[in-house]
Formats: sequence, structure tokens, C-alpha cells
Amino acid sequence: MKHLITLLFFTGIVQAQDIIKTTYKANLNVKVLAVDQTIAYKTDVNSATIYYIAKSEVDEILYENGTSTKIDHPVLTLEEAKNNLITLINAYAYSTDSRDKLSATFEENKLKLSSKSGANARYNIAVVTRFDQISYRKDNLAFVNFWTVKDNRGNWEKTKLILKTQNFEQATLLLDAFIQLNKAFRREKS
Repeated sequence: MKHLITLLFFTGIVQAQDIIKTTYKANLNVKVLAVDQTIAYKTDVNSATIYYIAKSEVDEILYENGTSTKIDHPVLTLEEAKNNLITLINAYAYSTDSRDKLSATFEENKLKLSSKSGANARYNIAVVTRFDQISYRKDNLAFVNFWTVKDNRGNWEKTKLILKTQNFEQATLLLDAFIQLNKAFRREKS
């Protein structure tokens, strides 16, 4: 009987988890590892895989010890959102078909991406039809994917913008910055 109680006690410790309450009203039963610009967590304490979620997608974290942390959601102005996105792209984004780092600027509210190879493209981030989930690849690479419109010699055509990053946390930060900028454009429009 003593062994059974000990087993139940340790099973409870191993299975005890934190709860992340998201802004879209879902509860994630996870083990929170770190809270910084993103929230790092594991879905299973024995798993080696670490996931990240943007702080803008989280309302509250309930820890297994009974404490909780509310997450503030500051509303960024259009200029703040643009500057944040430019900083993150310049720091973390690569061209999908090469190892060229991308550089970003804005021209008349259109995002201009340039690579060292000379490729340039302009995107209208105010017109995003769908944000996709971050996709994982081997060697810890992660890709940000979403549908927007691209300037093709004066014609705006629907396209999928894909940016490569070196890890999932960087991709999470980039995707969140694109979402925040898209929201800022919508607020400015209304």
C-alpha cells in the first residue's frame, strides 16, 4: 500500500501542469518553461520538444503551484507595429530559397523585402486573407506563412509570403508582428 501511495504521489508530480488561457478561449495544459517575448512550453514534461506561443495570444497563465500571471496586451500604433516588424525581419528573416538575410522597409504602407541577391518584392500587409500556422523543418528551421497581395509590375496579385527563420521562437515573434501590423492597419482604416 505504501508503494502505491508513493507511485500516485510521483505520478501526480510528473503530470502536474500549468494552464495557458489563450485569447481565443482555449486552455492549453502544458508545462511553462519561460515567459519572455514569447512563452516557451512543453506539452509533456518528458518531451524534448519545446513550443512557443506569442504573448499577444495569451490572456493568463495559471501555474501548477496555484499562482497566476495576467498578460497585458498593449495596442500598437501603426508606426510602432511597422518598426517592430522591420526590426524582427532584419534580425531573423531569410529568403526561403537561399541563405540570404532579408531586409525590410516600408514604402507608402507597403512592405518592401530585399535580399542580398538583388531580389525585391512589395507586399500589402493590410490585405492578408489568411495567416497559416508556422511550419517546422529539420535542423530547427521554421517558416512563417500567410496569404497576402504582392505587386507584380503594377498589378496586385494574391500570393503566399513565406519567410524562413532559424528557430520556432523567431518564427513566432515574426508571425505575431505581422498579425499586430495587420490589426493596426485595420484600426487605422476604421
